[in-house]
Amino acid sequence: MRIFIAILVLIFSFQSSSKAIEYETFSKYWNSKTDGPTTIEGAIKRFFINSRLEPIEGIWLDVDYGWFAIKKDKNGSYKKWQIKSTSPALDGSIEATLNKTNDDQIYTGNVRIEWPDPDNENWFVFATSKLTMKIGDIDFIEYSVERYSAEPESVLIRIWPLNFDEYNKEFY
Repeated sequence: MRIFIAILVLIFSFQSSSKAIEYETFSKYWNSKTDGPTTIEGAIKRFFINSRLEPIEGIWLDVDYGWFAIKKDKNGSYKKWQIKSTSPALDGSIEATLNKTNDDQIYTGNVRIEWPDPDNENWFVFATSKLTMKIGDIDFIEYSVERYSAEPESVLIRIWPLNFDEYNKEFY
């Protein structure tokens, strides 16, 4: 009887640890609509003109992937907009949604992961993964992606505004 129970436990543990990727066509955390800005100048005009920024907001560079805008939306979460990237068909879309945690330096949320679609060379298949971002200083964010990502850890470097404190002075 113990052997039978042990076998059942092993079978269930293998099944839960070997889950296949759950592909999605949309999510409440991201989209594939390209109705957002696709240039740094366009993102600044659309999101940031005449507004005080929170530390996570601005234009960021992910060296291996592209340029992104992070902007707080009206419900209090933050959207990570893909501006220009290695996946140009998705430029102008929302890549992730983040929320502030009790620690002012840490944000958590969900991010879109994409792979080339085997049935359509001009498009992608998608999945959602958990994302954690930690602000190292005002110009640097480390982030980690829980599942599916080819690069589960990377960094973002602020490229706008170049002087965060100076930019925000006019709004105090």
